[in-house]
Amino acid sequence: MADHPDSQTLSLLRDFLDAPGHSDEALSLAAVCGFLFAVCSAPRPVAPSEWIPVVFGDHEPPGMDQGRNLLSALMTLYNHINDSVRAGEPALPAAIRVRDDPLANLAPGADLSEWSRGYLKGSDFLRESWMALLPEELLEDLGTQVMVLGAFVHQDRAGQLYEETADRVEAPSLEEFVRQSLTLLLPATMRDHAYLGRTLVEVHAQNPDGDVTAPSEPVRTGPKTGRNEPCPCGSGKKYKKCCGR
Repeated sequence: MADHPDSQTLSLLRDFLDAPGHSDEALSLAAVCGFLFAVCSAPRPVAPSEWIPVVFGDHEPPGMDQGRNLLSALMTLYNHINDSVRAGEPALPAAIRVRDDPLANLAPGADLSEWSRGYLKGSDFLRESWMALLPEELLEDLGTQVMVLGAFVHQDRAGQLYEETADRVEAPSLEEFVRQSLTLLLPATMRDHAYLGRTLVEVHAQNPDGDVTAPSEPVRTGPKTGRNEPCPCGSGKKYKKCCGR
């Protein structure tokens, strides 16, 4: 697996991407991390020539030397995220600074909020590919994944997810729900989403002209959850009494 981008690489990207004066649609470093997760989890290979223009957007074109260094740093970040997706071990990169106060992560400009914003931009960027390649019976799974991964973009959206899962998640408040989601629901959903996209890539590579049949097993990655173990959705209930019913 590619090494984590070092502090110099992240500083170079942050100084350029997070510089003031860009439009609201421009991607910060944290948003780029979310966008690249969406790209790396796509149901088809996405060439750098497709996604690099989206990353730089309305940023002023850098000079030749700076541009070369920026592209090298960006590809280092991409390779790390892509390798983690391919290994079935995606996680928030070190560039994402999670705040101690759960609700503070939903504030505009917070790294986690920006990560979700970037992921949603990537999801929208790849919408046609997902719709063309995903079996109809897995559309609901994809919709749930997008809802969870995009839920941290702002408090209203996180609140909607909280209400949607209120019958399964034992969290007395939105604050506690976000706290639990950061350690359980978000990592599990990242793994499931990466697994779904990479599986479709492999299936289409083996059978490019054929129909895709949905996996007979639920779309999840890693070791199966034991029926008496805590449910990975973060409900606090045993798996057999929650998502494993």
